[in-house]
Amino acid sequence: MWEEQIFLSHSALLAKSCQAAMELAKHDAGIQNMAFKYGKHMSMSQKLNVDIQPFVKESGNGTVAFSLNSAPVVFHQELVGREAWMKQIREVQIKGSLLDYTEYNVPVYEH
Repeated sequence: MWEEQIFLSHSALLAKSCQAAMELAKHDAGIQNMAFKYGKHMSMSQKLNVDIQPFVKESGNGTVAFSLNSAPVVFHQELVGREAWMKQIREVQIKGSLLDYTEYNVPVYEH
């Protein structure tokens, strides 16, 4: 879901550009395919870095603004399952504060 959306909105242009550069340089299809993958993964890596910043840096006012479509949120949903994720979202809406993830037995990954 996240990967497809990011590929179509951000990565396709860079991937195709890298592939076209190899075609113009008259490299074979294998090299062109590797260049396509390189451009795709380079763009996705950059987008992932942007998406993860609100989770690793504190903003000046102490709040963290992020999108529910950002990679960390999407990957968390995949990890805990959609029902548990929706329950967490509802709890935050009701409490108006951050969740205590220890009660969900979610592994915490430190950077």
